[in-house]
Amino acid sequence: MSVSSKFFKSLTNRLPSFLKQGRFSVPVKRPDFHSEGFLSLDLGQEELRLALIMPKLPSGRQVTQLLSFSARGVSEEELVSKLQTFLVDLKPKHTRLLGTVASHSVVTRNIEIPSRDPNEIWEIVSLQATRHTPYARNEIVVDYLNLGVFKSVYTKILLIIVPRTVVMRFYEIALKLNVKVEKIFFAPEIIARNASKRVEVASEKLPVCVVQVDTSVSEFIVMSRDMLLFVRSIPVGAQHFAVAKEGYLIRFVEELRKSLEAYQSENIDQNPSVLFLSGATQNLEDLGQMVEEGLKLSVKYLFDIEQIPMHQELKDKYSSQNVSFLQVAAPALLFDELTVDLVPEENKLKKSVEERSREIVKTGFLTMAFLGVLCVFLLSYLYFRTARLSELRDRYDPIKKETQALEEAYGHVQAVKTHLANRGVAIERLAELSSLVSLDMYLTEVKFDIDGKFSVKGRSFKKPSIFSFVDKMESSDLFQNVRTKYITGQVEDGKEFADFEVSASLE
Repeated sequence: MSVSSKFFKSLTNRLPSFLKQGRFSVPVKRPDFHSEGFLSLDLGQEELRLALIMPKLPSGRQVTQLLSFSARGVSEEELVSKLQTFLVDLKPKHTRLLGTVASHSVVTRNIEIPSRDPNEIWEIVSLQATRHTPYARNEIVVDYLNLGVFKSVYTKILLIIVPRTVVMRFYEIALKLNVKVEKIFFAPEIIARNASKRVEVASEKLPVCVVQVDTSVSEFIVMSRDMLLFVRSIPVGAQHFAVAKEGYLIRFVEELRKSLEAYQSENIDQNPSVLFLSGATQNLEDLGQMVEEGLKLSVKYLFDIEQIPMHQELKDKYSSQNVSFLQVAAPALLFDELTVDLVPEENKLKKSVEERSREIVKTGFLTMAFLGVLCVFLLSYLYFRTARLSELRDRYDPIKKETQALEEAYGHVQAVKTHLANRGVAIERLAELSSLVSLDMYLTEVKFDIDGKFSVKGRSFKKPSIFSFVDKMESSDLFQNVRTKYITGQVEDGKEFADFEVSASLE
C-alpha cells in the first residue's frame, strides 16, 4: 500500500470521531476577489436566478450580469444547458459557485443550549438536530446562528436544518458546469446582513421585520441590528399578486400576522414596531396601508436594486422587472460577513485536504526552487573564487620565481658573511691560549668543534701553574664556562709533574 493510500485510509477511519469533536472548521484559503469571479445561483421552486460577480479594480466586487428564467417544467439537463450557454457567452475566468438556499427548503428552530462553549454547542446541535426533523442525521446538513447568551449559562441559537438533497443539487450542477462550489448560504441571513447596512434599518433600536417578496414565496424575518432572530416562509409571492391581487393581499397580511404570533410565542426578544418591505414590491402600495391598519406596524420600503453595485445599464434593464435579485447578487458582496455555511462536512473536509495538498506541493516547489537558487549561488561563488585564485596565481608566479632566486642569493651572501666573520677565530683563540701558558707547563692536545666546545690537555711541573692557567682562562673574554676536568700527579725519572684537562666553550 502506498503512502498516499495509507494517509487517506487513516483519514477516512478518523472522520466520524473528528466530526464529533466540535464544529467543523478548516483553514480554507480566502478567495482572491481580484482574480476570481463568482457565479451565484438561487434554485427556486418556480424560478432560477443567477448572477455573475467579477472583481472591480482597484478593489471590491461588482455584478456584471443577471439572469432569471422559469424553472417550472424544465428538466435538469435543460437548466444546465442554459447555464452553460450563459457561461460560454460571458467567458468568466476562475469562476466559483455560490449557492443560496431559501427558508421554504429549510427547518429553523429557536432553541437554548446549556453551554457557552462553541465546541459543546456544536456537539449538542449535531446530536439533537434529528429531533426537529423527520430526516436521519446523514440526510441533513446542519448549521446555526449564535443569538447571544441567555441567563449567563444558556446560549440562544437559530438552528438551521436543510435536507442534503437540496444542497447536493448545487454540487451536481457545479460538476456539469465544471466549476467548484465555494459556499452555500442561507437566504434570510443574506437579507438581514444586507438590510443592516441601510441607515433606516440600522437606526432602529427595537427589532424590525423585513419581508422580502419573491416570485412565488416571501421571506419573513425579524432582526435586531445585524442579528437574525426569527425566520418564516410565506407561500405568497409576486406571481400570486399578479393573478388575484386583492385576495392574496388579504392572505399575505394574514400570513404576516401568523408570523408575528409565531415570533412572539418563541419569546425571543421584544416585539417589532417597524416592517420593511423589499424585493418584488411593484404595484403593492396598498399592502403597506393594509399592514399598518391590520398589524399596527409602521411600513417602509427598501429598494434592493439601488444598493447592489452594478453598471447603470444593468440597473435600468432590471429596475422595470418585478424580480428580486438580492439573494443571488448579495452573497459575493457580503462574503466575509455571512457565517452560515450549508456545505456538507465531508465536502469541507475534502476541500481542506485539497487546500493542504496544494500548500504542500507549493511548499515543495518553493523549497526546490530555493535549493536550486542556493546551489547556483554556491557554484557561482566557487567558480568566481577559483577564477580569482587562478588570476592571482598567474599574476604572482613570476614574482614568486624572482623571490626564490633572491632567497637563494641572500642565502649565499649570508654564508659568505658568516665565513668571513668566523675567519681567524681559531687562530685568535690559539694565540690567546698560548699567551696564558707559563714556562713550566706545556700543552699536549687542543680540541674544539663546530658547536663551540673547547678542551685542552697538558702537563705542568707545578700544580699552582695549572690553577693559575685556569684562572686566566676564566678571566679571558674568549672563553666561557671554564671547568677543570682532572689533575693527576705522576713521577717520571725522579721528577714530579701533573697532567690536566680543562674544558670551556668559545665566545
